[in-house]
Amino acid sequence: MGLLVNELTENQAMQICAWKYFDEYDVYNCPPWNEMVNTNWGLADEDKRKAEFKSVSLNGVFIGFFRLQFRENKLYLGLGLSPEHCGKGHGNELIEIVKDYAKKHFPQNNLYLDVRKFNKRAIKSYLKSGFRIEGEYVKNGAEFVVMKCELF
Repeated sequence: MGLLVNELTENQAMQICAWKYFDEYDVYNCPPWNEMVNTNWGLADEDKRKAEFKSVSLNGVFIGFFRLQFRENKLYLGLGLSPEHCGKGHGNELIEIVKDYAKKHFPQNNLYLDVRKFNKRAIKSYLKSGFRIEGEYVKNGAEFVVMKCELF
């Protein structure tokens, strides 16, 4: 059946808050839902969620999400897979779906993303999917890699 893209519901956004990653990946854990609402996270804002976020399901099961937003006049991608679906090859398929979605809905835009430098698993998937490393930066002591994928 493959991966399907739909609107991200508030219930799914709340589920994301319950996802728990371990070891160095725990930096991807979200705060509790009430805290996200109180601190104005995009995921908790209904208008932003509807405009920028999409859910991804596999055989009817919610497994992840992606966000497309403009920052500094560039289209940026953020995405996440539930912990139990990480490392199973779904990331590559998800990236291809996002690229197709971006081409359709944001023509004439390349796709950018920031990924933590330690996350070799994600970087490998992005490189395999056509992203190239554009640079690096440090924010709040964390090292990031900036990547770009040419869509047109």
